[in-house]
Amino acid sequence: MTLALSQDFPILDIFWAMLLIFGLGLLLWTIVFVFRDLFGRADIGALGKTLWVVLVLIFPILGSLAYLISQSKAMAERQLAAEGTTDLRMDSYLHTMSLENGYGGVKDVTRTTEAWAGPIRPA
Repeated sequence: MTLALSQDFPILDIFWAMLLIFGLGLLLWTIVFVFRDLFGRADIGALGKTLWVVLVLIFPILGSLAYLISQSKAMAERQLAAEGTTDLRMDSYLHTMSLENGYGGVKDVTRTTEAWAGPIRPA
């Protein structure tokens, strides 16, 4: 008889154990997500952050859900702003590295008889 079918550890207990482990992982991920957003904010002071941290640590499920519900729009705006600045920095970098007629600092060998592997011999 296998372990999953024995009386000591039935298969239903395996299911519940997996469900509880998944729920605990989801709760921990939510708390980390809330704290990451909370400590990245500059619009609230230390007292506000401390109150949110105490609320989330004392009542993890209720505190996390309250933060996510009350701050969801602002969280999305902060995330879009962060992604937008990353896009702007990448665009600026690409603009400084490229010129109007090719890439800066790269030798253009497309119109010559020289290639990367050596000279091109006419056929």
